[in-house]
Amino acid sequence: MLASVAAASLIGALLYRLRGGWWRNLTGAQRWYNGTHMMRAIWALPTAGLIYALAGGPWWLMGALFVSVFASMALLGHGAHMIFDAQKYTDGNGTKTELLTGWWLPEVFGGVPDAAWAHSRVTAYNMAGMSFIGLIRNIIAMLPLFWFAPVPALIYATTGALHGPLYWLGWRLPSASSANGEYLVGGLSWFAIALLLG
Repeated sequence: MLASVAAASLIGALLYRLRGGWWRNLTGAQRWYNGTHMMRAIWALPTAGLIYALAGGPWWLMGALFVSVFASMALLGHGAHMIFDAQKYTDGNGTKTELLTGWWLPEVFGGVPDAAWAHSRVTAYNMAGMSFIGLIRNIIAMLPLFWFAPVPALIYATTGALHGPLYWLGWRLPSASSANGEYLVGGLSWFAIALLLG
């Protein structure tokens, strides 16, 4: 059991990093098979397959899970909250909110981060944003499973709240980057699936 959960964590980490652009970084190519939607499918198909293999259910559940896992990636962006280096974040010209955070996060924090913000405030802002997106993303991914295995689906959905701390940790590791956070999120995702449904 422990070995299979550990193997699942490793596979999940690699797949989620592929989804995050690793394949494009390795090949340098900008072709259709390196596109964002293809990379989301590379994450969604095996993830849906793992959930279905462990949970069982009617034949159509596999397709429904693929759609929900893919949609959880395609519908929600998180780029505005994945940089946990305050200076890089505030110096950057990118957007500071996402679809899911633009309506509430600046209200809670009194605006969007700029150079005057303390490092801890920028970190808290992005932690809250990334965790909220992770929670909603995991709920969407598990929607078809709530009918067949509600408790594991709910527990897995709540692990999305850890996306903020995991991306933050990724910036504390050597070669500080969002890529480290992607490895951690993917590893946790498959670990949780294997543990909850295995």
